Amino acid sequence: MIKTKSGYIVLAIAIVFVLLSFGLQQSDSRDTKIALSNPQQEYVAGSTIALSFTDTGGLNKTVMMVKSSYGSTVLQAKGNEFVLPDFMAAKTGLVHWYLFFDNELNLQGNFTIVPNAVTTGIETYLGPRTINAGNENYTMMVTIPLDAFDNPVADSTAVTLKHQFRESINEEALYTQNFIAFERITAPQKTGKMLLSSNCGTVATKEFEADVYAALPVNFTINFARNHEYADGNQLTTVYTSELKDKYGNTVNDGTSVTFMIKTSNGNLLKTYGNTINGIAQSKIPSPEKEDSYTIKAYITGIAESNEVTVSYKSALKGEINYTFSKDKRTITIGPLQSFMKQLVPNGTTVSLKLYNKSGQEVSTIQEYTINGEAVFSLPKGEYNAKAYSFEISVMGHTQKTGLIQYESK
Repeated sequence: MIKTKSGYIVLAIAIVFVLLSFGLQQSDSRDTKIALSNPQQEYVAGSTIALSFTDTGGLNKTVMMVKSSYGSTVLQAKGNEFVLPDFMAAKTGLVHWYLFFDNELNLQGNFTIVPNAVTTGIETYLGPRTINAGNENYTMMVTIPLDAFDNPVADSTAVTLKHQFRESINEEALYTQNFIAFERITAPQKTGKMLLSSNCGTVATKEFEADVYAALPVNFTINFARNHEYADGNQLTTVYTSELKDKYGNTVNDGTSVTFMIKTSNGNLLKTYGNTINGIAQSKIPSPEKEDSYTIKAYITGIAESNEVTVSYKSALKGEINYTFSKDKRTITIGPLQSFMKQLVPNGTTVSLKLYNKSGQEVSTIQEYTINGEAVFSLPKGEYNAKAYSFEISVMGHTQKTGLIQYESK
């Protein structure tokens, strides 16, 4: 009986030993039999990328997860290899792979996809498209050579940049770094159109354009022109600038705004504007209705200014101020008023009439405008019902007073 028990114990120990040995062999085989048979670290974009493994019998229990800059996917074995999808094989960058056996990570690794050596296209960017003349300004051209799968080509790829301005054509050799090649093109000192292009190998870009405009204007002069020097309130004085230019002698762009500041002899400030056409800005100023003197200076705000000019106006009214009363003295006709050539003053000339009571206090001021050299004032009895008024007539800087005029009592 004891022998029988001992035999069972020995048999049990032997069975356990065999099972442990089988388990260790199974575990070792899982680690050692599945191995990458083509450990390649670099592939060219667009080529077939297949990872081959040993132990084809064990691959039916495995799956592979692949991660790249394009995304992630899970692959099933085809025979003894895993084939990367075309859309991932065409994009450059680092690719990581993970091999799972019975849902446990068994092997992992990575490889790099490099761009195709043949350049088939170029992305090109230019900006700004408008620049001011002068060495302190520039435009920049950026080129990105690409392979057939739209991948930027390898660093140090040669790119040729060409730019033309007037009679000059320049060519520069560039090399890609971090996928791009770029160059800053300094603005010339003259205005015009600059043409640019680039090429890499046999591939060329289209023609790009950058416009070179004038730099900031420098100080300038102003002057004026008019038909006559009389303050008739009708004629226009034209004030205009010299041709506005930058420090390189370029005429400034059309539409540059100029502000003309006008100071009258009594200190009032007036303002008018003009925009340049062919470098010259001008504005028209109506003449005053009485003798005056204008001091004019022009500005391009915050940039440039002009000299000062003085425009003096003489009184245009000739002779005395004629006036007549109607029979009831309720209508006053001023005129006819004559201008500097004894012609009638322009229609719309302002005539002012001040009314004073017999104590000399101002009662009212009325304004009318001339038609055919005359201005007519009406004094309704209901509004002006005093027994007597005196009047002061003012026109074109001249003043004339009347005596005391008696009216009917209330």
